[in-house]
Amino acid sequence: MAPVNGAVTLDLTEDAIYVHGSVTDVNEIQTGDRVIASSTDDYSKTQGENNWSYGYIDGPGIGTGDSDTPSDAYTDDKFQEFKQVETMWGYEWGGAAGGQFLKITQGMMHPGQAGGHDVAPVLRWKSPVDGNLTISGSWANEGNGKGIQANIQVDGKSVYCQKVGGTDAKQVDFSVPVAVTKGSLVDFFILPKADLSFDATSYDFVLKLKQ
Repeated sequence: MAPVNGAVTLDLTEDAIYVHGSVTDVNEIQTGDRVIASSTDDYSKTQGENNWSYGYIDGPGIGTGDSDTPSDAYTDDKFQEFKQVETMWGYEWGGAAGGQFLKITQGMMHPGQAGGHDVAPVLRWKSPVDGNLTISGSWANEGNGKGIQANIQVDGKSVYCQKVGGTDAKQVDFSVPVAVTKGSLVDFFILPKADLSFDATSYDFVLKLKQ
């Protein structure tokens, strides 16, 4: 392949490409929506790394947060951070006053209860950009319990709510368009539909920035 006007455009695949001669510059050409966050690829044992935080929402609690206009009991002004906790299966995010079930691991979360009310595990992403996003992914609750309610909020406002498991679908795929500004908070969380039995829920989220 010969250069045209001193440049060559290549489609990158898993195959190796060999270039003979000198190369002065390499640039990526944006041809579609760009992935800017992945709950799986970005998972970390450090709070805030890759713009992700791991915590919980205690509806009637007293957590300090960022929402000036909370819309209901479970809003981002109640967000409190988890701690890294060592278990017999390794490290996980937990350690809050919501019982042993309240936690987040890579690809799984479980709600809890405290003082007679539900406590939601929250996977939070803080936007580093302004723009329009597509949030897509899946929730799966395949246990024999009554299922969970999956939620997504942007800056304290609900953009997605879906029952998963129990008498509803065991797995739900979704795609939600949202607008964000730099510093916007996107919260992914679940609440039990009834008791906590079999409420371990798998998750996978990808956020793409529209070009």
